[in-house]
Amino acid sequence: MAAQNSLANLPSEIKRMIMENTDITSVRALACTCRHFRNIYKKSYGHITHSITLKAVGEDVLPLAIARYAATQADWKAQWPLPSYDELMANVHRFGHKYLIRTKKELSIHPKDFSFSMASEIISFHPIVERWSLAYARWSMDDIYKDKSSSAPAPTGTEMTRIQVALYAMEITRELLPFSLTHPNADDIVWDMLWHYFAPWESRLAWDIDTFLAENIIKPKCLPASPNTVSRGDLTGAWLSKYGLRGLDRLDRRDSLLLSFLHLEIELREFPFRFERYCIHDPEGGTWLKPVGGDIMTRYFNIDHILAMFPQEDTGACDNWLFDMAAIYLDEEGLFGEEGLSGEVRLSGETSFRTSWWDLARIYAVYPGALPTMEQMQALLKHEEFDASYFTLEEDPDFCREIGYY
Repeated sequence: MAAQNSLANLPSEIKRMIMENTDITSVRALACTCRHFRNIYKKSYGHITHSITLKAVGEDVLPLAIARYAATQADWKAQWPLPSYDELMANVHRFGHKYLIRTKKELSIHPKDFSFSMASEIISFHPIVERWSLAYARWSMDDIYKDKSSSAPAPTGTEMTRIQVALYAMEITRELLPFSLTHPNADDIVWDMLWHYFAPWESRLAWDIDTFLAENIIKPKCLPASPNTVSRGDLTGAWLSKYGLRGLDRLDRRDSLLLSFLHLEIELREFPFRFERYCIHDPEGGTWLKPVGGDIMTRYFNIDHILAMFPQEDTGACDNWLFDMAAIYLDEEGLFGEEGLSGEVRLSGETSFRTSWWDLARIYAVYPGALPTMEQMQALLKHEEFDASYFTLEEDPDFCREIGYY
């Protein structure tokens, strides 16, 4: 009785603060078992649930964690047979503008509308993202640092956030569009459009993560594909498209894993699950660059529209991507060879992909002189144009314009 009276005498603000600092399971138990907290919970249910979710997930990835939850609940996701091309594209734009625009100041779901079920799913899924983010970071650094004299410093907060964002992007896109799409005049344009709601360096990082998961985690446990179906590599990719990160929990239960592969082989006769989870038709990211004079077959390297769409606390990923694009589509030596870049290793090709989640400080420490500053690159590239026919067809849309980059 004395304890009940003590709780009753606490100010409402303190009671709410106590509830906001419990975990998602305990807060409901507290509200159910203690009448002095029950009324506070009823009055501020959404705000309390939002606060707990924010603390569990973090401010930087919460918008995409919400988007991933919304993708799992979308009534148009993963439909087969597919709806019309126009309907799918409209659905992608509605979803993208509501959940994926990074410059919005407010969350896509107001804190007062946070439900217990949504918070529970977000909070239970995020540790899976954290676990595989760290696994990828360790694998990536082990590969690069193996020949270095010093051990790899632990990933920074911004580096881990980059990997988590890429994993959420992979989960969102595979939840909504797990099947390969075709259109009389375009090949999977809807998938490409959805990926343009993410930054080009996020798609590129997703490519490397996808390779890591498929080749190093799943493929060693995958049964050989049956004759006349698909290759072992494609079966591995399709498995990731169907089961995603939650499915990786099956890897510790051999019987369940083997059954999942057997069932998937049967399903692949009817459902064309994707073999990759990134912007496969333009993994380098050229379609994010602006067309010259409205001609999508010619692009130039001004990226102000991309930086405005995806504000960066640390520009390591962006700088890395832009330099690699210049190395791919322009004469790298002619552009950068006389600009004082002293590093023996240029951040291009596989090295650029493997380091695509690094902060600038790590890049400069491991590869001193290998990456120009953003100011150097912008000065050198501002008038450069290049032929985009390698990754663009004349009938392709201007993805960034349709989304609203400019």
